[in-house]
Amino acid sequence: DDDKDLFEQLLENKEDIEAELPFELEWDRLDGKKAARIKSSIPGLNFDEKDNYPMLMEKTIDRAKSMRDVFKQYL
Repeated sequence: DDDKDLFEQLLENKEDIEAELPFELEWDRLDGKKAARIKSSIPGLNFDEKDNYPMLMEKTIDRAKSMRDVFKQYL
């Protein structure tokens, strides 16, 4: 249940959160499940192509840090 509460708290600030991030987010409450999900996709990068792993990992880490820094302002 805590996941849904946290999700709702962030969702109330969706416009402000998205305005602070340089990429789009997908908000999925996952009704009927315990968890909820907020995710971002990185276009053009593929986990199956090992040649792009360094760039994929760098972009993934950068996005996770950005989301953490913005989300913590609203929790």
